[in-house]
Amino acid sequence: MNVETEEDRRGKRRREDQDEPQRHEVLWFTDGNVVLATDKYLFKVFKGILSMLSAVFRDMFELGESSGGESVVQEMYEGVPLVTLVDDQGEDVAHLLRALYDHRYYNCYNDKTPLNVVIALLDLSVKYEFKDLMKDVVKQISRQFPMSLRDMDRIICEEEPLFQRIDQEKAGLLLLQAAYKTGIDALLPILFFFCSNMHVDKIFQTAQSMDLESLRILIKGRDELIFASCKLVSNLPQDLKADIKNSECLKDGLCVNESRYLHLDELNTPYFHYTQGKETVKFYLSFACKNCASSVAKSIEKRRGDIWAKIPSYFGYPGWEEANAKLEELMDS
Repeated sequence: MNVETEEDRRGKRRREDQDEPQRHEVLWFTDGNVVLATDKYLFKVFKGILSMLSAVFRDMFELGESSGGESVVQEMYEGVPLVTLVDDQGEDVAHLLRALYDHRYYNCYNDKTPLNVVIALLDLSVKYEFKDLMKDVVKQISRQFPMSLRDMDRIICEEEPLFQRIDQEKAGLLLLQAAYKTGIDALLPILFFFCSNMHVDKIFQTAQSMDLESLRILIKGRDELIFASCKLVSNLPQDLKADIKNSECLKDGLCVNESRYLHLDELNTPYFHYTQGKETVKFYLSFACKNCASSVAKSIEKRRGDIWAKIPSYFGYPGWEEANAKLEELMDS
């Protein structure tokens, strides 16, 4: 027969206490007038500020008041109303509340903001309609992923980590999931494009946590982009004479017949930035003078620009102009 000792009971109580949400060490204001409960933390904050910034929170708080002549039972915690945020992670809510109560905590111009903070703020600012905060987060993401071919070539080629040392590919895929989930359409064309410039193995490493429809859109658009890019590359030899024809050849016109491409098969990849004009000429065009090589590079960039203009349509969106207009509309709302 097993007899429970006092030490066993104390250990059991400690484990139960650890499972219960704990007061957040920063976001527990002694003069607060509402407690928000999550899986991990309790937050004692102020109704008025949350109600002023969020219609969703205002409506939640009003549920605890009289409605239609009937009194609604309000759960209490130490004498103040308790509101449970059932589907939200405590760490994410902590990021949200700190951004709201301490303006030093989040700055949309700080490129060192951790990615998990950016995603939490995007998710919860949309969910609870904190519009100003949501616009700041969208602004930060749009700065990191500009809708410009030249800028995206530079960002992808530099391969610099984003959002405090998170590698580009991981950051792009996680942000695509967050933007798709929250319905921020203005960000989706550029994020789909960015994520399409990845090896398929990298995409499917994240596929388990992706919405199936967003994964379908990504793979379909990626295939269309690869097809357009491979077509550009395969046409380079037949376009070469026309690309050189109007240049001021330094070899008395000999480049038209002497120059040729070598090893172009290396450019048949999912990486659209590999087809940049200057890089293609530098590594794959032989026997062309400086002037003719420059003319060819410009022609390649023009064709890349034509493909760039169509890229949003590969993922089911109207175009870059419309995406920019939607972004401006969101910022002005």
